[in-house]
Amino acid sequence: MILGRDFFGEIIVAQKKHRLATLYPSQDTMRTDFYSIVLTSTLVLVVNCFNLDRELQNFDQSLLETKSNERSSKLFPLFSVLIRNVQCLPEASENVAGTCSTNSQCRNSGGVASGACANGFGVCCVVTYSCEDSARQNNSNFRNRDYPSGFNPTGLEVCNLRIQKPSSNVCQIRLDFTNMQLAAADPITGQCMNDRLSINGVSGTVPSNLCGDLSQQHMYLDYGSSDRITLSVITDGGGVVQARQWNVRLTYLECNSLSRGEVRMLGYPMNAHLADLDYTVCVRSEDGAGSIVWSPCQGEPIASAFLMSGAPLTDPTMGTPGASGACSADYVLIMTDDPQATPTKLDDRYCGNALAAMMPPFLVRSIAKPFIMRVRTDSLEDAADMTNTGFCLAFRQEPPRPQAG
Repeated sequence: MILGRDFFGEIIVAQKKHRLATLYPSQDTMRTDFYSIVLTSTLVLVVNCFNLDRELQNFDQSLLETKSNERSSKLFPLFSVLIRNVQCLPEASENVAGTCSTNSQCRNSGGVASGACANGFGVCCVVTYSCEDSARQNNSNFRNRDYPSGFNPTGLEVCNLRIQKPSSNVCQIRLDFTNMQLAAADPITGQCMNDRLSINGVSGTVPSNLCGDLSQQHMYLDYGSSDRITLSVITDGGGVVQARQWNVRLTYLECNSLSRGEVRMLGYPMNAHLADLDYTVCVRSEDGAGSIVWSPCQGEPIASAFLMSGAPLTDPTMGTPGASGACSADYVLIMTDDPQATPTKLDDRYCGNALAAMMPPFLVRSIAKPFIMRVRTDSLEDAADMTNTGFCLAFRQEPPRPQAG
């Protein structure tokens, strides 16, 4: 007996097989065959009815699932948006940084959504840290309490921020002092007597104490083998009635992450430069760059774009042209190593009241790599140095000069 889905096909096959076996059937045999065929047909019909009912149920269920999926596809589109975590401008910007992210990413990072980004698919997430926090979010902000309102400390207060290294691919942290108002250094000695910003845990040499108006300045800190850098803002009322406030933007820089820009001495141009500074400015060499050229910033008066301690010449706008013997106190050091430079530009140290040039345009060209400039001040500042506010120098990288002949 053969049972299956093809009802008529199976009956035909059964009949053909049986007839091959009985060429001359008797009447009893024919009656038996008839009952056998009827029984087979009945069983096949029952089985097929059962299968048909089950298939109809499956079809109904499939139809319901299809309709459900169609409704879901209208509610949840069948595509995903990839949002890059890049810097964005918050809706209510107060010189703060934000990162484009999803709503859930923003909540998980402890941030606050402020405006949209990524064509409306993302939010500009603002993450803010304050005293005794640990930072690990890129494009975040470090603020004083109640910022943008300032505060006047009645005694000694210490505010620490620990900046964690988020991954092994990060080598530096950039600090942008979008607003940094601390008590100024002593106008005669240049020492930070009341307030100071102290930086610990960095690789290399950084200024031990910074104070005064540091707004619109920035600096880079190397992690080295450390996994944490600590910023300590120390404020002391000490009879100085002044509102203190700060907002520092934190930007992580990957280890392998421009051809022109500007460098300002810390504190320039609001105050006399700080004492006991010893730090290095490093400019990454671009592909194809053969030299770097330093000059006073455009828009800055020549008479104030470079004011370092040193013996001025007869013309007060002309400074000591890099004579190392005369630049022993406060100076910048630019290693030129340029065989085409004039003799007045061959020395490494530059001080006085102009950038190492007897004639305009006050340029210093260097082919020494890496492109660095070292800033050095001593602790022996006095009343005669009160007008020395430091410098604002622009740089540009240039391709190699053609060889003579």
